[in-house]
Amino acid sequence: MTGKPAYQLMSVGSGHLGPFVFMSNDAGASWAEAKTPPAFSPVATEQGDGLG
Repeated sequence: MTGKPAYQLMSVGSGHLGPFVFMSNDAGASWAEAKTPPAFSPVATEQGDGLG
């Protein structure tokens, strides 16, 4: 692959609700805030199940 990928994600700052995520479909020429925040699955650890 050469050059920048057409689809890019960027995290900006970190408010009390988490980071703001912006996306670009044109290699960074324009940016729009993501409509839904990123979601991550809980990760199991040696201390527990990661759910709290």
